[in-house]
Amino acid sequence: MTPNVGAVDAIPIIFEDETMVVADKPMGLPVAVAKGGASLVARLQETREGTVINAHRIDSEMSGLVVCGKTKPAADFLSGQFQNKTAERVIHGFVVVAEGEEEIATVTELLVGRIARAI
Repeated sequence: MTPNVGAVDAIPIIFEDETMVVADKPMGLPVAVAKGGASLVARLQETREGTVINAHRIDSEMSGLVVCGKTKPAADFLSGQFQNKTAERVIHGFVVVAEGEEEIATVTELLVGRIARAI
């Protein structure tokens, strides 16, 4: 199933204050793209005044929480937390194999193959 990334569905906000916003990014929507394209940051920017700057990224194919700063200093601080490993990034993967399908690989083999293709 290909998600409709052009749809203007509301992005669920998990937490927000004057310095940051934590949003639940849907699968298929990139965190940030070049001007004019659909992205999480663009969608958040449409519904808020001021700046929204992502502190980290997750792949377009993934869904999950993304932390954004609402000012440049806040975004720099939050991004630094990820760079310095003081903020922890946790990824949970779920694999569903339909009945009758053969197991093609382990999750680790799939991830290693994906990393190798990206290099």
